[in-house]
Amino acid sequence: FEPSATVAALRPSQALSGVAGVVVTVLGENFEATGGLSCRFGLNETMAARYLSSTKLACVVPSRAVGTVAVSVSNDGVDFGTSLVRFAYTVAQTTWVISPSVGPAKGGTLVTVTGLDQSEGSLDGEMFCVFGTERMAATLGTSGEYVCQAPGRQATGTVSMTLTHGTSRMDVGGSREFEYVTTASVSEVWPLRGSVAGGSVVSVTGSGFREAGLRCRFGTEEVLGGAGAQFVSSTVVACVAPGSMSGVGTVAVEVSVNDGSDFTSDRVEFLYETSATVTSVWPSVGVSGTSDQVVTVVGEHFARSSDLICRFGLNETVRAEYESSSMVTCVAPSRGAGTVSVSVSNNGGLDGLGSGAQFTYLVSGSAWSATPSSGTKAGGTSVTVLGADMWGENGDVTCVFGSLQSSADVQDSHSLVCTTPAGSAAGVVDFSLRLGATGSMIGEVRSFEYLLPLHVSGV
Repeated sequence: FEPSATVAALRPSQALSGVAGVVVTVLGENFEATGGLSCRFGLNETMAARYLSSTKLACVVPSRAVGTVAVSVSNDGVDFGTSLVRFAYTVAQTTWVISPSVGPAKGGTLVTVTGLDQSEGSLDGEMFCVFGTERMAATLGTSGEYVCQAPGRQATGTVSMTLTHGTSRMDVGGSREFEYVTTASVSEVWPLRGSVAGGSVVSVTGSGFREAGLRCRFGTEEVLGGAGAQFVSSTVVACVAPGSMSGVGTVAVEVSVNDGSDFTSDRVEFLYETSATVTSVWPSVGVSGTSDQVVTVVGEHFARSSDLICRFGLNETVRAEYESSSMVTCVAPSRGAGTVSVSVSNNGGLDGLGSGAQFTYLVSGSAWSATPSSGTKAGGTSVTVLGADMWGENGDVTCVFGSLQSSADVQDSHSLVCTTPAGSAAGVVDFSLRLGATGSMIGEVRSFEYLLPLHVSGV
């Protein structure tokens, strides 16, 4: 007589119903390496066993319907000891999901598996994700989810992803699809800078972009697809820069095509800065229809940038010349008569367009009259000029008599007084009005006659 084989535990202790080929490890005592060594599942399902040691053997689980059966062991294939250890056949799980279901072909995507119930996720303490034929270990999370890292793959396309249990390699509830896509990359952004308040629409150029799952990231701040991240083509996306949480400074702009699970790592930089502001312009008055009027703009936070511009009104932009962080010069664009706001942007007009200054375009070519039209060549004649809102109440106007100049005494927006300078000779000269530092001519040229001084010799 010899002691009967006894069963103490099974690893795993359950399997999916209707599935054949699962290998179970049987732990117990008094196992012998004989030709009749076998396992019995229930009353009549007997399977040959593989001897591992006197306390461990392995058996292939037979396919059965849902339910629980006792498992016993025999050393001779005839006498089976009694056993209280049971093996469970469970319903196949079909509700588990993966996220994301898309990743770059280079691999490395962390795929989270949820929806497994506790019994299916812990058959033998180990789970594996199988991507096509690549088997990757899964890590159990604190909430019962499993996380797998997708392997790399040479080609793009969809592969079948399955879950298997540890050493038994038993599949769990069918398969899911995982799509490998072209690995995205970022090569440049424009503009290169924007306001710390956010709102700049940044054009991101690169490759491998797709509309589904699109996100942009500025530093650590993510911008979701839709209004914040718009797909333009596989090489261009438009991202709205979020406000900078860390203030002024440089951040990397990256793109994701799988809802933020993977981002590019090209570190193309974007500069957050304080927006340019305008406090004054000089001169503040110009002539309509003239395109060569240089305006000096004073303010704060101007940047030495290739995208530095001035904007006149709502949509007239011109290149600005950087003088200092508080001063730029611009050539005012040709416009009709009227008053417009003047603003400055460091990034081509996308930001920094608030303004506290205005520029007035006065009527060009309008008639104005001057009296008197003659005076002594010794100078000093007061010539009154009348016009219709041609120079503004605070206009800086120069009176030009031939080649000689004098500053006008502006009375209001439609009248001023010129004092003639001394002439070199008697005769008729051109008389014109020039506006401020720009030298733009106001209206038409008139004539003024220098007369010889009168001498009274007697009465």
